[in-house]
Amino acid sequence: MRRTVWAVLGILMAAALVAAQSKPAQPKPAPSRPPASPAAPPAPTPYGPGERLTYDVTWSSMLTAGTMTVTTHDRRPSFGATAFYITAEGKPTGLVAALYPVYYKADTLLETTTLLPQRGSLYSDEKGRRRYRIAQFDQAKRSVHYELQSTDPVKVLSQSDLPAARAHDALSVVFALRTMNLAPGASTLIPVLVNGHVYQVLMKVEARERVRCGLGEVDAWRIAPTLVDERDQQDGRDMVVWISDDARRLPVKMQGELPLGAFVLTLTGTS
Repeated sequence: MRRTVWAVLGILMAAALVAAQSKPAQPKPAPSRPPASPAAPPAPTPYGPGERLTYDVTWSSMLTAGTMTVTTHDRRPSFGATAFYITAEGKPTGLVAALYPVYYKADTLLETTTLLPQRGSLYSDEKGRRRYRIAQFDQAKRSVHYELQSTDPVKVLSQSDLPAARAHDALSVVFALRTMNLAPGASTLIPVLVNGHVYQVLMKVEARERVRCGLGEVDAWRIAPTLVDERDQQDGRDMVVWISDDARRLPVKMQGELPLGAFVLTLTGTS
């Protein structure tokens, strides 16, 4: 259970993507990165500075494994533009914490005009084994620079071409769902970077459902992410995300079947 998905909302998605064993894009030399224009107006979003979302994480339908907090901190100057700074922190609780003392923190910088990540990172401490994964995106040139820093004597530096524009990291893709067209049958294909590899993920809106969470029963859109391989074949992994059908577009629930069992993240509070 060391590399479980308590960490962040995006990490559950990341684990599901890795489990699907899709073929990643191959590394290519990196072009230089031009700064984004700071003059462009910000795009409208259902989230903003000061938003704080808290989640309970359950495992195999019977164990509360941990908690997670996702925070949109502020808008700040970043890479020649302005970006939302967003973090997600997760850790186990109770007996799970005693058996598996781990900690995860992810962050992302979302450029306010394109709502695309400029840079994303994931820090993990798994029983003293520390890893820090950093991805810097060049959305204009469709490339990403990935680096792994670790307590192990392993360091990975890679430069990859992105298969399409508008690529995301595992945390920012959840915020992308919040601005997606939510209607039955709507879908979008999003490249997602996970552990240095780029995967194509099809996000399809399936239905509008009532979902119970810490806010009570809410109407939410059920979205099913599936991998799409190079032959346009879809590979589903029992992954589901529910986004509330209101102005805030909150990720109220996420669940997935992984080799370790079923994980469910449920929103318990907001601010």
